[in-house]
Amino acid sequence: MLQLLNSNVKIYNPFKNKFTNEYTVKSGKIEYTFPAITESDGQKILDVMILRGDDSDGVPNALSDDDSFFNPNKKQKAFGYKKITEVIEDKREHDRIKHENKKNIERNKMLIDLSMIPEDIQQAIREEYMKQIKNKS
Repeated sequence: MLQLLNSNVKIYNPFKNKFTNEYTVKSGKIEYTFPAITESDGQKILDVMILRGDDSDGVPNALSDDDSFFNPNKKQKAFGYKKITEVIEDKREHDRIKHENKKNIERNKMLIDLSMIPEDIQQAIREEYMKQIKNKS
């Protein structure tokens, strides 16, 4: 749900028993902390997620082919947080990566960015949610 982070969203930390708008991204030994999520940070987090993909959901990173998880002859191309951060911070590099990997970035945006959910599916989710609420009353 990180793709929903913005300046209007607070994160509950159950270990500290409090809400915060600070978020830390960890990957191995690399750690990046957003001390207070702003609109631009929320977009950066979404950009990182789109570029990095999501292994747990079978979404390859933006440098890798669609079938890199399923084809035994392919592997994902290396694209760690350090390189992704460089890409996010350097507009020219970001534009180059976006241009060279446009199809993969569009694929990841459709799969990761929750604002891309088609309206008919959003409506079906709302209707099912309301049914479940009515059934519990």
